[in-house]
Amino acid sequence: MPDKLEFYNALRGVAKRPSWFVWKVGSQEQQKAINGVMAFLDQHGAVYLKPTAQGGGRGLLKIARNGEGVRFHTPDNDIQLLLDEAGANDLPATSLPADKERVSEVMKIYRLSTRDKIVVDADMGIPSYRGNTWEIRNVFVFADRLEYLASYAKVGVNPHFGTVRNVGTRLPCKEVLAEVGADVNYLAYQTDIVGRCAETLVNAGVVTQEKIVWTSRIFTIDLAAAQGSTPYLIEVQRCPNFKGIEAYLNEHEPEKFSHWRELVRQAQR
Repeated sequence: MPDKLEFYNALRGVAKRPSWFVWKVGSQEQQKAINGVMAFLDQHGAVYLKPTAQGGGRGLLKIARNGEGVRFHTPDNDIQLLLDEAGANDLPATSLPADKERVSEVMKIYRLSTRDKIVVDADMGIPSYRGNTWEIRNVFVFADRLEYLASYAKVGVNPHFGTVRNVGTRLPCKEVLAEVGADVNYLAYQTDIVGRCAETLVNAGVVTQEKIVWTSRIFTIDLAAAQGSTPYLIEVQRCPNFKGIEAYLNEHEPEKFSHWRELVRQAQR
């Protein structure tokens, strides 16, 4: 099944991405990655690290700089345990050399958690919704034909992550966009972009109708609003969290719920 890099590369020129680079495995690559992260912290204030072969918040790490120095955040319990054991957030770092030393040590520990390549994204400045970050999930089904089923806002429980697995909420896009003051044309703009993204993935053979893994016929494309106006591609997921999709449709768009169940039955054929 394709990983993040395959999706991102297939969609170059179709959807914008935040500033990013790939942290490859190897000791020489590690120093390059540390220097890249420090440069992003200087330019953007925060960065996100995520393994290319994982999703749903697994392996995700945010490094952010504030008035007290650098801080490390993660929705992954295993990564949090590593951070706690290393005392990553225990003491304030008040100077650039101390910042870099701490970032370097944490990144070395983090690298031990995965042998995957790691995507490093610069922070995009997503306007918060009631103090929490969010992104728009767009749901597609590719069974008899490609169909754009629905979109909704995934709202996290903190200003760091839009992950809603077991936490967070799923809300109508217009409700969130109106409150954060997004451009009035944002939803139509992002809908056009994800439609072109989905068609590109199908035409490139990255998303297929393979029957061996029927769940891969259902995929999602997540976009976030950089500075409230520009849709940026965050993630493409095959075999996404079905319970989350069903919960949103059942509560907010019941007319689409039965259609969703029929599409799932078609995908299982």
